[in-house]
Amino acid sequence: MRVFGFAALFAAAIGSIVFLTVLLGDSGNSAADDARAVYCLAPANTSALVRAAAALGLAGADPAAGRVVLANRRLTPAQWRAARPADFDRACAALSAPQFAKNDYGGGNSITTGLTVLVQVGGGALLTLVIDNYRIAAERGRTDAAGLRDAWRSFSQQVADYAKARLDVGPMGIPLFAPVAQQREDVETALRVVATRHPRWGTPRRLADELRTGPLGADLESAGKWPPDDEERPTRKNTFDTVNKSLSDLGGSVLRIADALETTIRLGRRP
Repeated sequence: MRVFGFAALFAAAIGSIVFLTVLLGDSGNSAADDARAVYCLAPANTSALVRAAAALGLAGADPAAGRVVLANRRLTPAQWRAARPADFDRACAALSAPQFAKNDYGGGNSITTGLTVLVQVGGGALLTLVIDNYRIAAERGRTDAAGLRDAWRSFSQQVADYAKARLDVGPMGIPLFAPVAQQREDVETALRVVATRHPRWGTPRRLADELRTGPLGADLESAGKWPPDDEERPTRKNTFDTVNKSLSDLGGSVLRIADALETTIRLGRRP
């Protein structure tokens, strides 16, 4: 969101500069044209202007007298400008181009320069912000992946030990279910964090719900699933097998989510 917010502000700033460029462009261009005319009509430059007109084929030339020859008429540069303004502007632009390349006489140029600087600086800042956000997202993905794997590893071991103890109850009696419930809560929390960070991923939320309501949920400690009589061992064995299959199936999905968390920023991958 920070990237999009900055991009919007940057676009607004560029739009404002462009608007000012259009608004002030005419006055800036007029100032530049006046500066060129003054330069070309200066006595020291009239001979060069006449030669430029001749070189471009715009008029004949009498450089020594500082006159252009047009239809057998010898005109001063000022008279030529009044008679043929477009030709004058063309010759004057050619003559003054080297001078104006070194000096900025036009107000419009300063606006263009400001726009160029703003684009360069703003573009660089935007790129830096994108890179920073990429790094933050990548690091967050690695952290979430590690947390999810650790939570699942602890939970699956706790469930496996619990199921084994319920299959054949030893001298220690029925094991406590509270540690299993706590570890399950940790996995569910980790999955819901991922679901919040990646709302388009449906799998984390589905797995969190399945973890709570499926074979590994609160019903796991139900006495009906673990009848104590020896002749009921097949029932306990069936529950034991179901639990281990659920651990395998659910575990594969959870680990795929963890893998996706580490690669989604780079590859756009979903679990």
